[in-house]
Amino acid sequence: MFKYLKAKVTPFGGLYIIHKQLLSNKFAQFIDGELDHRVKTTGCNYFDTILTRFYTAFCGGTATEDMNYLRDHTLNTLKRFTPPLADTILRAEKELATPCQNI
Repeated sequence: MFKYLKAKVTPFGGLYIIHKQLLSNKFAQFIDGELDHRVKTTGCNYFDTILTRFYTAFCGGTATEDMNYLRDHTLNTLKRFTPPLADTILRAEKELATPCQNI
């Protein structure tokens, strides 16, 4: 018997379970509360950028450019989550960077 699905099927089904747990445990509020909010015109917050980095690693991505492919083919199917582009993530990481004190 065949079953037709209207939803997009991806090989990263475990990602949906992880995403659901992170949203239900208010992980987003914790991250954004600790790191403060980005400027409203950026369109994404630190939670989105950190999750996109994590999810890319979970999906086997090794480079920042892999995020754009995964964003268009896998991450865009997650509910209540808008993955940013790779250049936006790099800018957010630069905002969070601090100088090394051990030199």
